[in-house]
Amino acid sequence: MATASKSGGRTPRGQGDLLRERLIEAALDLLDEGHEPADVSIRGVTRQAGVSPTAFYLHFDGRDELMRTLLERGFTDFRRWIRSGAERGLDPQHRLKSASAAYIDFSREQPGRYRLIFAVDPIADGILEEAGGMPVVASAAFDDLVGLIADYAGGGLPSESAKTLAVGFWSGLHGYATLCQTQPQIAAMDDGQYVDLLANAWLGPHSG
Repeated sequence: MATASKSGGRTPRGQGDLLRERLIEAALDLLDEGHEPADVSIRGVTRQAGVSPTAFYLHFDGRDELMRTLLERGFTDFRRWIRSGAERGLDPQHRLKSASAAYIDFSREQPGRYRLIFAVDPIADGILEEAGGMPVVASAAFDDLVGLIADYAGGGLPSESAKTLAVGFWSGLHGYATLCQTQPQIAAMDDGQYVDLLANAWLGPHSG
């Protein structure tokens, strides 16, 4: 079992990086197992990782730093998942729809991480202790969607219009993904059919 050294010093860099990653993965495992983000504790994470609570503080100042790290990791995984979906499309129409399908898949395959990154109020929900900006990668994920929508429109769409449409489109995806988790009897629809309806409602027929 890993513990802090008597001198209070940090572990060697290579070993320390591995242990830090082990703690992050342990926290993500707890989320994947169904734990609510607010219930992720230092003691629970170290127990999951098989190390002592003392070892935690060799790599994180406290729970808040861990949760911010999880937010960044969650959005990074989310963005990679969506971009991978978009790459399966052969044209702008199918890239947007493939990315949208990947979004829904992520919410199902990684429900704990999804709840974490899209918490309504991270402080009120007990995820974070102090206010702070969202990870840069969160904005990058939104920018990806703006680009997909601009391509879908076939060019000539003003940047602000693309951003406005992206907000509406993302809201529709998020609402559907959330209903699939909380009210599956209401969201009883084929995912592809829903994505088609959403794209047509917000963006109209593909004009490219």
